[in-house]
Amino acid sequence: MKKAIIIVVVIIVLFVGFGIFNIKRNYNNINPSDNMFDSFINHNSKLTEIVTPNDYGKEINYSVTINGTELSDWKIFYNDGNNVYIILSGYLENYLIPASTRMISTKRYCTYWTKDFLHIPYNESAVNTLTNSANWNLFKNDYAEGATGAPTMEMYIASWNAKGYIPIYYGKDKENVYALSFNASNLDIGDSTYNDMRMEIYERGIDMNLNIPDTENGKYDELYCPSQQPIDGCYGYWIAARNYYSDFYVYVSVKGSLLSYQLDRCDRCGIRPVVCLKSDTMGTVEGNTIILK
Repeated sequence: MKKAIIIVVVIIVLFVGFGIFNIKRNYNNINPSDNMFDSFINHNSKLTEIVTPNDYGKEINYSVTINGTELSDWKIFYNDGNNVYIILSGYLENYLIPASTRMISTKRYCTYWTKDFLHIPYNESAVNTLTNSANWNLFKNDYAEGATGAPTMEMYIASWNAKGYIPIYYGKDKENVYALSFNASNLDIGDSTYNDMRMEIYERGIDMNLNIPDTENGKYDELYCPSQQPIDGCYGYWIAARNYYSDFYVYVSVKGSLLSYQLDRCDRCGIRPVVCLKSDTMGTVEGNTIILK
Protein backbone atom coordinates (compact mmCIF):
# COMPACT_ATOMS: atom_id res chain seq x y z
CA MET A 1 0.00 0.00 0.00
CA LYS A 2 2.76 2.44 0.98
CA LYS A 3 4.61 1.53 -2.21
CA ALA A 4 1.54 2.41 -4.28
CA ILE A 5 1.16 5.76 -2.52
CA ILE A 6 4.81 6.60 -3.16
CA ILE A 7 4.42 5.79 -6.84
CA VAL A 8 1.34 8.05 -7.10
CA VAL A 9 3.15 10.91 -5.36
CA VAL A 10 6.15 10.58 -7.69
CA ILE A 11 3.86 10.67 -10.74
CA ILE A 12 2.10 13.80 -9.45
CA VAL A 13 5.43 15.55 -8.78
CA LEU A 14 6.70 14.68 -12.26
CA PHE A 15 3.47 15.86 -13.88
CA VAL A 16 3.48 19.21 -12.07
CA GLY A 17 7.17 19.72 -12.76
CA PHE A 18 6.72 18.97 -16.45
CA GLY A 19 3.85 21.46 -16.63
CA ILE A 20 5.87 24.23 -15.02
CA PHE A 21 8.77 23.53 -17.40
CA ASN A 22 6.49 23.85 -20.45
CA ILE A 23 4.96 27.10 -19.21
CA LYS A 24 8.41 28.60 -18.71
CA ARG A 25 9.63 27.33 -22.07
CA ASN A 26 6.60 28.74 -23.92
CA TYR A 27 6.96 32.08 -22.15
CA ASN A 28 10.62 32.33 -23.13
CA ASN A 29 9.77 31.49 -26.74
CA ILE A 30 7.33 34.39 -27.20
CA ASN A 31 8.48 36.47 -30.14
CA PRO A 32 7.47 40.16 -30.21
CA SER A 33 6.83 39.78 -33.95
CA ASP A 34 4.29 36.99 -33.46
CA ASN A 35 0.69 37.80 -34.40
CA MET A 36 -0.38 36.70 -30.91
CA PHE A 37 1.87 39.35 -29.38
CA ASP A 38 0.67 41.96 -31.87
CA SER A 39 -2.94 41.20 -31.02
CA PHE A 40 -2.12 41.59 -27.34
CA ILE A 41 -0.46 44.98 -27.64
CA ASN A 42 -3.11 46.19 -30.09
CA HIS A 43 -5.97 45.20 -27.80
CA ASN A 44 -8.24 48.15 -27.04
CA SER A 45 -5.89 50.67 -28.67
CA LYS A 46 -6.96 53.81 -30.52
CA LEU A 47 -7.19 53.12 -34.23
CA THR A 48 -5.23 56.29 -34.94
CA GLU A 49 -2.30 54.77 -33.02
CA ILE A 50 -2.25 51.34 -34.65
CA VAL A 51 -3.51 51.76 -38.24
CA THR A 52 -0.61 52.16 -40.69
CA PRO A 53 -0.48 52.40 -44.50
CA ASN A 54 -0.02 48.62 -44.51
CA ASP A 55 -3.57 48.43 -43.20
CA TYR A 56 -5.08 50.61 -45.94
CA GLY A 57 -7.51 48.42 -47.87
CA LYS A 58 -8.21 46.05 -45.00
CA GLU A 59 -11.82 45.32 -44.13
CA ILE A 60 -13.39 46.82 -41.02
CA ASN A 61 -16.49 45.62 -39.18
CA TYR A 62 -18.38 48.88 -39.67
CA SER A 63 -22.05 48.69 -40.57
CA VAL A 64 -25.03 50.99 -41.19
CA THR A 65 -28.56 50.26 -42.34
CA ILE A 66 -30.21 52.65 -44.79
CA ASN A 67 -33.74 52.17 -46.07
CA GLY A 68 -33.65 48.59 -44.84
CA THR A 69 -30.35 47.85 -46.64
CA GLU A 70 -27.31 46.94 -44.56
CA LEU A 71 -23.99 48.33 -45.74
CA SER A 72 -21.27 46.33 -44.03
CA ASP A 73 -18.53 46.16 -46.66
CA TRP A 74 -16.06 48.94 -45.79
CA LYS A 75 -12.30 49.33 -46.03
CA ILE A 76 -9.66 51.40 -44.25
CA PHE A 77 -8.81 54.32 -46.53
CA TYR A 78 -6.59 56.72 -44.60
CA ASN A 79 -5.27 57.66 -41.16
CA ASP A 80 -4.26 61.31 -40.80
CA GLY A 81 -3.17 60.88 -37.19
CA ASN A 82 -6.32 62.50 -35.84
CA ASN A 83 -8.98 60.30 -37.43
CA VAL A 84 -9.22 57.10 -39.41
CA TYR A 85 -11.28 57.26 -42.60
CA ILE A 86 -13.06 54.31 -44.19
CA ILE A 87 -14.61 53.97 -47.64
CA LEU A 88 -17.38 51.78 -49.05
CA SER A 89 -15.71 48.86 -50.82
CA GLY A 90 -17.82 49.15 -53.97
CA TYR A 91 -20.21 51.59 -55.59
CA LEU A 92 -23.33 52.77 -53.78
CA GLU A 93 -26.60 51.68 -55.34
CA ASN A 94 -28.60 54.65 -56.61
CA TYR A 95 -31.65 54.18 -54.42
CA LEU A 96 -29.42 54.78 -51.37
CA ILE A 97 -28.11 58.16 -52.57
CA PRO A 98 -29.64 60.89 -50.38
CA ALA A 99 -32.32 62.93 -52.14
CA SER A 100 -30.77 66.13 -50.74
CA THR A 101 -27.88 65.78 -53.21
CA ARG A 102 -30.27 66.25 -56.16
CA MET A 103 -28.10 63.95 -58.21
CA ILE A 104 -29.59 62.28 -61.28
CA SER A 105 -29.37 58.50 -61.21
CA THR A 106 -28.92 56.26 -64.21
CA LYS A 107 -28.41 52.51 -64.41
CA ARG A 108 -27.71 50.77 -61.09
CA TYR A 109 -24.79 52.78 -59.75
CA CYS A 110 -24.21 55.77 -62.06
CA THR A 111 -25.18 59.26 -60.99
CA TYR A 112 -24.43 62.85 -62.00
CA TRP A 113 -25.68 66.44 -61.72
CA THR A 114 -27.64 68.82 -63.88
CA LYS A 115 -26.96 72.53 -63.97
CA ASP A 116 -30.54 73.20 -62.88
CA PHE A 117 -29.66 72.19 -59.32
CA LEU A 118 -26.19 73.76 -59.10
CA HIS A 119 -24.81 77.25 -58.60
CA ILE A 120 -21.96 79.00 -60.43
CA PRO A 121 -19.20 77.89 -60.40
CA TYR A 122 -20.94 74.63 -61.14
CA ASN A 123 -18.07 72.30 -60.24
CA GLU A 124 -17.58 73.95 -56.85
CA SER A 125 -21.29 73.51 -56.18
CA ALA A 126 -21.05 69.83 -57.15
CA VAL A 127 -18.05 69.28 -54.87
CA ASN A 128 -19.92 70.96 -52.01
CA THR A 129 -22.68 68.41 -52.53
CA LEU A 130 -20.14 65.63 -52.00
CA THR A 131 -18.41 67.18 -48.99
CA ASN A 132 -21.46 68.54 -47.14
CA SER A 133 -21.78 66.06 -44.27
CA ALA A 134 -25.45 67.00 -43.80
CA ASN A 135 -26.16 65.15 -47.05
CA TRP A 136 -24.43 61.97 -45.90
CA ASN A 137 -25.17 61.62 -42.18
CA LEU A 138 -27.22 58.49 -42.93
CA PHE A 139 -23.90 56.67 -43.26
CA LYS A 140 -22.89 57.41 -39.67
CA ASN A 141 -23.26 55.08 -36.73
CA ASP A 142 -22.06 55.44 -33.12
CA TYR A 143 -18.42 55.05 -34.19
CA ALA A 144 -18.57 57.86 -36.74
CA GLU A 145 -17.86 61.55 -36.47
CA GLY A 146 -19.01 62.45 -39.97
CA ALA A 147 -19.49 61.24 -43.53
CA THR A 148 -19.09 62.53 -47.09
CA GLY A 149 -20.02 61.28 -50.52
CA ALA A 150 -16.44 60.93 -51.76
CA PRO A 151 -12.80 61.27 -50.75
CA THR A 152 -11.21 64.63 -51.35
CA MET A 153 -8.35 64.79 -53.82
CA GLU A 154 -5.92 65.52 -50.99
CA MET A 155 -7.05 62.46 -49.02
CA TYR A 156 -7.01 60.20 -52.09
CA ILE A 157 -3.47 61.21 -52.97
CA ALA A 158 -2.22 61.05 -49.36
CA SER A 159 -3.56 57.50 -49.07
CA TRP A 160 -2.14 56.47 -52.45
CA ASN A 161 1.29 57.95 -51.82
CA ALA A 162 1.51 56.41 -48.34
CA LYS A 163 1.20 52.95 -49.89
CA GLY A 164 4.39 53.50 -51.85
CA TYR A 165 3.04 53.84 -55.38
CA ILE A 166 4.33 56.30 -57.98
CA PRO A 167 3.75 59.59 -56.10
CA ILE A 168 0.99 61.90 -57.29
CA TYR A 169 0.97 65.62 -56.59
CA TYR A 170 -1.95 68.03 -56.51
CA GLY A 171 -1.71 71.76 -55.99
CA LYS A 172 -1.13 75.11 -57.65
CA ASP A 173 1.63 75.42 -60.21
CA LYS A 174 3.76 78.49 -60.96
CA GLU A 175 0.90 80.00 -62.96
CA ASN A 176 -1.46 79.55 -60.00
CA VAL A 177 -3.40 76.79 -61.76
CA TYR A 178 -4.40 73.69 -59.79
CA ALA A 179 -2.76 70.72 -61.41
CA LEU A 180 -2.23 66.98 -61.08
CA SER A 181 1.14 65.45 -61.78
CA PHE A 182 3.45 62.59 -60.91
CA ASN A 183 7.21 62.44 -61.09
CA ALA A 184 7.99 60.18 -64.03
CA SER A 185 11.46 61.54 -64.80
CA ASN A 186 13.07 58.12 -64.33
CA LEU A 187 10.56 56.26 -66.52
CA ASP A 188 10.58 55.80 -70.26
CA ILE A 189 6.88 56.22 -71.01
CA GLY A 190 7.17 57.74 -74.47
CA ASP A 191 5.21 60.91 -73.76
CA SER A 192 6.93 64.05 -72.51
CA THR A 193 3.57 65.38 -71.32
CA TYR A 194 3.77 63.10 -68.31
CA ASN A 195 7.21 64.40 -67.39
CA ASP A 196 5.83 67.90 -67.06
CA MET A 197 5.00 68.86 -63.48
CA ARG A 198 1.98 70.77 -64.81
CA MET A 199 -1.08 68.69 -65.71
CA GLU A 200 -3.95 71.11 -66.23
CA ILE A 201 -5.01 69.26 -69.42
CA TYR A 202 -8.41 68.45 -68.05
CA GLU A 203 -9.31 65.73 -70.55
CA ARG A 204 -6.46 63.55 -69.36
CA GLY A 205 -5.59 64.21 -65.75
CA ILE A 206 -3.30 61.49 -64.40
CA ASP A 207 -3.34 58.33 -66.50
CA MET A 208 -2.01 55.42 -64.45
CA ASN A 209 -2.61 52.95 -67.29
CA LEU A 210 0.91 53.47 -68.58
CA ASN A 211 4.02 51.36 -68.93
CA ILE A 212 4.75 51.52 -65.21
CA PRO A 213 5.76 48.46 -63.15
CA ASP A 214 2.68 47.00 -61.48
CA THR A 215 4.39 47.07 -58.08
CA GLU A 216 4.65 50.85 -58.37
CA ASN A 217 1.22 51.42 -59.86
CA GLY A 218 -1.93 51.36 -57.75
CA LYS A 219 -4.29 50.94 -60.69
CA TYR A 220 -4.81 47.30 -59.70
CA ASP A 221 -5.37 48.13 -56.03
CA GLU A 222 -9.06 47.52 -55.27
CA LEU A 223 -8.97 50.20 -52.58
CA TYR A 224 -8.79 52.82 -55.34
CA CYS A 225 -10.26 50.81 -58.19
CA PRO A 226 -13.06 48.43 -57.12
CA SER A 227 -13.10 46.77 -60.55
CA GLN A 228 -10.99 46.83 -63.70
CA GLN A 229 -14.17 46.29 -65.71
CA PRO A 230 -17.36 48.39 -65.60
CA ILE A 231 -20.03 47.13 -63.21
CA ASP A 232 -23.50 47.59 -64.67
CA GLY A 233 -22.14 50.45 -66.77
CA CYS A 234 -20.29 52.13 -63.88
CA TYR A 235 -16.62 52.79 -64.70
CA GLY A 236 -15.53 54.69 -61.60
CA TYR A 237 -16.57 57.16 -58.93
CA TRP A 238 -16.57 60.87 -58.22
CA ILE A 239 -13.73 62.56 -56.32
CA ALA A 240 -14.46 65.70 -54.30
CA ALA A 241 -12.19 67.93 -56.36
CA ARG A 242 -13.08 70.56 -58.94
CA ASN A 243 -11.08 71.05 -62.08
CA TYR A 244 -10.06 74.68 -62.34
CA TYR A 245 -9.63 74.54 -66.08
CA SER A 246 -13.39 74.65 -66.57
CA ASP A 247 -16.45 75.31 -64.42
CA PHE A 248 -18.07 72.15 -65.74
CA TYR A 249 -15.47 69.54 -64.79
CA VAL A 250 -14.94 67.47 -61.64
CA TYR A 251 -12.39 64.71 -61.12
CA VAL A 252 -13.25 61.02 -61.07
CA SER A 253 -11.28 57.86 -60.40
CA VAL A 254 -11.52 55.39 -63.27
CA LYS A 255 -9.36 52.25 -63.32
CA GLY A 256 -6.85 53.83 -60.98
CA SER A 257 -6.55 56.98 -63.11
CA LEU A 258 -7.63 60.44 -61.95
CA LEU A 259 -9.50 61.99 -64.85
CA SER A 260 -11.70 65.01 -65.31
CA TYR A 261 -15.26 64.53 -66.52
CA GLN A 262 -18.02 66.99 -67.35
CA LEU A 263 -20.26 66.90 -64.31
CA ASP A 264 -23.60 67.18 -66.16
CA ARG A 265 -22.81 64.67 -68.90
CA CYS A 266 -21.02 61.88 -67.10
CA ASP A 267 -23.45 59.02 -66.60
CA ARG A 268 -20.68 56.47 -66.06
CA CYS A 269 -19.56 57.23 -62.52
CA GLY A 270 -20.95 56.47 -59.09
CA ILE A 271 -20.56 57.21 -55.40
CA ARG A 272 -18.28 55.70 -52.75
CA PRO A 273 -19.10 57.30 -49.38
CA VAL A 274 -16.32 58.03 -46.90
CA VAL A 275 -16.86 57.87 -43.14
CA CYS A 276 -14.66 59.66 -40.61
CA LEU A 277 -14.41 57.61 -37.43
CA LYS A 278 -14.26 59.37 -34.08
CA SER A 279 -10.76 60.19 -32.89
CA ASP A 280 -11.12 58.02 -29.78
CA THR A 281 -12.42 54.95 -31.62
CA MET A 282 -10.84 51.82 -30.18
CA GLY A 283 -10.03 48.63 -32.03
CA THR A 284 -7.49 46.02 -32.98
CA VAL A 285 -5.78 44.81 -36.13
CA GLU A 286 -6.46 41.12 -36.59
CA GLY A 287 -4.85 39.84 -39.76
CA ASN A 288 -6.66 41.39 -42.75
CA THR A 289 -9.48 42.81 -40.64
CA ILE A 290 -9.84 45.80 -38.34
CA ILE A 291 -12.13 45.05 -35.42
CA LEU A 292 -13.93 47.95 -33.76
CA LYS A 293 -14.26 47.72 -29.98
